[in-house]
Amino acid sequence: MKNIILIPLSIFFIIGCNKKSTSENTISTQKSDTIDPKNEIQVWKSELLNQKLIGKSCNYESVLGKEAEKWTSENQNLYDGLPSDTAIHIGKSDFDNDTKPDIILYFISQNCTGHNGGTPSFAKIIYANGKSDAAIMTKIYDAILIEYNKKRDIDKNLKQISNAYLKESITITFDDSIHGQCSIYAQDDAHCCPSYTGAYIYNAVSNRLELDINESEK
Repeated sequence: MKNIILIPLSIFFIIGCNKKSTSENTISTQKSDTIDPKNEIQVWKSELLNQKLIGKSCNYESVLGKEAEKWTSENQNLYDGLPSDTAIHIGKSDFDNDTKPDIILYFISQNCTGHNGGTPSFAKIIYANGKSDAAIMTKIYDAILIEYNKKRDIDKNLKQISNAYLKESITITFDDSIHGQCSIYAQDDAHCCPSYTGAYIYNAVSNRLELDINESEK
């Protein structure tokens, strides 16, 4: 009679678990590489419109025509609209230091009503783990105010500022970092003439911002 070798069931269990673990890791890695920017743009646009944070795109040449009147009636209490999809920029980086690629979407809105001043920028980070952060511009805005006031604590010559026009003046772009510019208004500044210009670099991991300011030429 031939010898029969008995293999404990626990070995099969361990092998099965290892295979499952490897499979899950593969799925996780594949998921991080399958963020579809075009799809995420459509999802984000729907979110912004449903939350009434921005109006629909406006492609008319004059804010005094019937097309503009129609836009205003369809987008009540709003002044700015979505740009075309080609004007929504896409950047890729590992924003949360988990070694997986994330993406950032950002754009400057359209002035659809002919109002004075700038138009707000919008940005959203979509992480490889499925989470997202659409409050990037709010965090940048808050951080600019914090950093300016820190500088003012050191340099008493800096003026007390107003945040009246700051949000509409912040731009955003991305290459190796999230950065942009802004106009900083003292409390008695006219809308045309901010006292300072600012340039910032924002770190989405630490939620910290570096701010350089210069006096504006008036």
